[in-house]
Amino acid sequence: MLTGLLLLIPILFSLLIIFINDIKTSKVIALAGSLSEWILSLVGLYIYLTQCHCLLLLNLPLIERLGISLRFGMDGISLLLVLLTTFLYPVIILNAWDHDYIRPPAFYGWILLLEMAFIGVFTAFNGMVFYIFWEFALILAYFVYSGRDSKDRSRITFRFFIYTFTGSLFLLATLIFLYFHTPLPHSFDPEYLYSVNLTGTTRIWVFLGFFLAFAIRVSNVFYHSRRPATLTSSSQAGIMILGGIVVMVGIYGLIRFLIPVF
Repeated sequence: MLTGLLLLIPILFSLLIIFINDIKTSKVIALAGSLSEWILSLVGLYIYLTQCHCLLLLNLPLIERLGISLRFGMDGISLLLVLLTTFLYPVIILNAWDHDYIRPPAFYGWILLLEMAFIGVFTAFNGMVFYIFWEFALILAYFVYSGRDSKDRSRITFRFFIYTFTGSLFLLATLIFLYFHTPLPHSFDPEYLYSVNLTGTTRIWVFLGFFLAFAIRVSNVFYHSRRPATLTSSSQAGIMILGGIVVMVGIYGLIRFLIPVF
């Protein structure tokens, strides 16, 4: 229930912004939504510390035959990153308060949806669902980064999208490869992916697939030289999200998938 609310609240507040379509009101709604997420994450921390050490609270079959299910929850790693994300978001929105953006109501709606995508990445307990939110976050980040009217904004932001999308393809290919090597019935659930026995050069290719996908999102390889241009042309909120949360997404992927598999 708690994890489901963390995913649902940003969607509801972003819909409010779309329907009201007023600049000042959209800022207030965005701030209220981000504060609600932060308070809810603190409730999650209290439950984690006092009642249990794993909040697997949502498990709905999606495509059961393919081993894809809507499994969301929070263990220690997930909860820490959810807390950091929800804490940063009110700060990001307050920092963006006095800045001018292209279509401000839509901009704040994209920001809230992007928070939902980040929460989905950190709480997904299924490899394919993790990938879907990973990709969704990239698409939403494109709109947030291009929210500021700056020189060469479209070209630089599109280049950012292409570089990071290429990394996402490495992730997708690696997940599918591991899926077909999991015990029958095949599944994208982490415990199945971790159990795959890799030998020889296969280990190298799987390692590279995961590492390149996550390292590109962290901006360690290939994209590193492009990062300053993206930061310069991006909106103020986009700069804080890129520097404060997107890097965490890449590092989380390394911890959640690459290290346990190897």
